[in-house]
Amino acid sequence: MKIAIEPDAEHWVTVPRFPPPGWARRAASSCLARGSMPGMRCDSLEERFSGLPQWSRSEGLVRLVHVSSSRQSSFVADLALEPADDDGSGDARRSTQLRILDRLIDAGDRQSTTGYRPTPETAGLLATRRARPIGGHRAPQIAIALRMGASLPTAPVDLVVRLWGAPPQTIAEDLDDVSALITTISPLRG
Repeated sequence: MKIAIEPDAEHWVTVPRFPPPGWARRAASSCLARGSMPGMRCDSLEERFSGLPQWSRSEGLVRLVHVSSSRQSSFVADLALEPADDDGSGDARRSTQLRILDRLIDAGDRQSTTGYRPTPETAGLLATRRARPIGGHRAPQIAIALRMGASLPTAPVDLVVRLWGAPPQTIAEDLDDVSALITTISPLRG
């Protein structure tokens, strides 16, 4: 499955799967020109963008970097769609989504798991990591499993969101921007 997404350029930078030469510098210059990341130097932001790990084509994900207009912090959002293999009932959906969250953040490392419903057409769970993982903040700090079209009679699809690159409390301050991003997503078959 593919994702159609229209991120708000004021808050999100889309990372190309295969970044062309000079991409990180152009993206950093563009962010600073819009007033994102106040006080940040262009070369520091460029280093942050160019230091992002590559991902394989088979992962089928979209990677975005959240840039804030009020602080110098940023974090990464990896988004992917997974066909759900349950009957779509509330209990089955919750069980499927808990398995997804278990894959991303071990239950013993979670501070909390709560319901998450950014739109009336979606229903899911949000898990927050308790402690800093080994290897720093590259592991998911907040994970979201969200059923797309929960109220529609279509094949069930879960949106899986991994938020990483900053401490969980920093990311949590910008969950409204994540919710707004989710409202722009449409699953595409093909």
